[in-house]
Amino acid sequence: MEHKTPDTHGYVEREGSLGQVQPAFAAVVATARSRVAEAYGRRLHSAYLYGSLPRGTARPGHCDLDLLLALHHAPRDEDRQRADVLARGLDEDFDVIDGVGILLSDKDTLLSERERDDLGRFLACRCTPLLGADLAEHLPRYRPG
Repeated sequence: MEHKTPDTHGYVEREGSLGQVQPAFAAVVATARSRVAEAYGRRLHSAYLYGSLPRGTARPGHCDLDLLLALHHAPRDEDRQRADVLARGLDEDFDVIDGVGILLSDKDTLLSERERDDLGRFLACRCTPLLGADLAEHLPRYRPG
């Protein structure tokens, strides 16, 4: 269930934005963006930030960094290994966060009819675009509930 009140047309608005990321977290978000791009290169379709950081409610040293990565094709074992290495590196390099969670999916799954009301809704309502073309543009607008 979304936490935001619907917009004037009754649709759920995204709950966060890069503009709401507090200055204390700017460096970790910028580093995450560059490391994700470097780690996945052309396999990456888009990346998203979600959770307390884009909502502007994060507490330094008490929150984690949450990322959703949408790949062009289904994640492979090497993609999962890269995510583990990426998460460990960010967590070790930045005391301002307490852990890193990385969800891996692929664009076709995120846009699929089967996932439209689960992962699709999550992406469109809870995730803030960080890299690449926003898949939410291909999903319906969602109403609360």
